[in-house]
Amino acid sequence: MKINIKLFHGTSTLFQDSIINNGLGGKNPLIKYQAYDFIKAIYKCGNELWGDNLHHPWQVQKIVLRGMAEQHISGGGFNWRHGETYITPSMGKAINYAQHNPYGSELISNALYYYKKIIQKYPEENLPEVITTSPILDLLDVSFTPLIIEIPIGVLYSEDLEGETDQDVIQQVRKLKEMDLSNPSDEFLSEQLNFRLQKSIPVDKLRCYCIVPSNKDNIDYQLKEVMYAD
Repeated sequence: MKINIKLFHGTSTLFQDSIINNGLGGKNPLIKYQAYDFIKAIYKCGNELWGDNLHHPWQVQKIVLRGMAEQHISGGGFNWRHGETYITPSMGKAINYAQHNPYGSELISNALYYYKKIIQKYPEENLPEVITTSPILDLLDVSFTPLIIEIPIGVLYSEDLEGETDQDVIQQVRKLKEMDLSNPSDEFLSEQLNFRLQKSIPVDKLRCYCIVPSNKDNIDYQLKEVMYAD
């Protein structure tokens, strides 16, 4: 079945070279930065620092970090698996993701946020080597621009996708076809019907936009299309 709806992916310019060279979904960007081992070590250090303090914000945030460290789907349906490319029919959701994850990756953004918190309290000489030598630290204090990628109508087929949490793809597509995504209520419902990309999409099949601050009143941002030359 051809996918006759637009789909979107939120990320940042940190990953634009990988997308240009390998296509969207062509390479797991987290492996390069050894992000999985890093987040596991961050979670362990955070628990050592704040695990016994029942009033510390860590008691709430550790649920997120544990999910990322263990890479699973929670009993409540939250997806903590990272490294695959997730796409959504909701442009608003993709934009929100890109704007709220400064590195264009939820795992990397959270890992470095808590790294900064931990080094304020944790003796540096006691930090594990998997943290102190990680290439992810090269990204500290580097700024990236939020990026949204549009996959146009007709580029993908149902066999190119899986449900975000293993739902039936064809059923999800049929539900989406019944929706009017210009309607805010349908747009909101569509945020739950996301997909995992199972193939690489060359950059010349995509439309890419930087999310930049707007100079217009009552508009927080504007989209500036980026053309990647061959």
